[in-house]
Amino acid sequence: MSRFSSSIQLCTGKAELYSFGFMRGYGCRTMGKHRFDPVHAGKLDDPRRLTSEPPGRILDALGVTSARVVAEIGVGSGYYTSHLSKIIVSQGVIVACDVSEKMLEILNRKNLYQTLPVLMEELHLPLKDRSADLVLAANVLHEFDDPLTMLVEVFRVLQPGKTVGIVDWKKTAMDFGPPLR
Repeated sequence: MSRFSSSIQLCTGKAELYSFGFMRGYGCRTMGKHRFDPVHAGKLDDPRRLTSEPPGRILDALGVTSARVVAEIGVGSGYYTSHLSKIIVSQGVIVACDVSEKMLEILNRKNLYQTLPVLMEELHLPLKDRSADLVLAANVLHEFDDPLTMLVEVFRVLQPGKTVGIVDWKKTAMDFGPPLR
């Protein structure tokens, strides 16, 4: 069993919570401050993730095809962004946010279509209120000092009635993923 808990919790702007079938029962729990080291960015694009963390299935569940402005938090090397850019095509934009300039440099080298890399602060998204119709936080919520404050920020930038996708790790010992502490 994968340690990855695609606990995609599909939330609307009204904060209703839904569980996506194969991900039922897992919530995001903070593991304490942990920052992914950009030195290991290659691990983020490991093809084995396609099996344990299928971006197509996750993005389909989020209804990405109708999104015009996607805010992706903690974009890293662009694992989800690369898949999003194939779906968004000319009808929208991906605002790819990360706190690491190095990760944004890695993302920039991929020259992804309709992608705007943006440096963000720890608990502030550089977007206007109600500007995004989809916010995706994949494998990043556990890295924030205060995940609840980050979620408040997510709902600030989300248009009413639109979607939030949270994908994060189970807090169990495994060979990969963030440390438990």
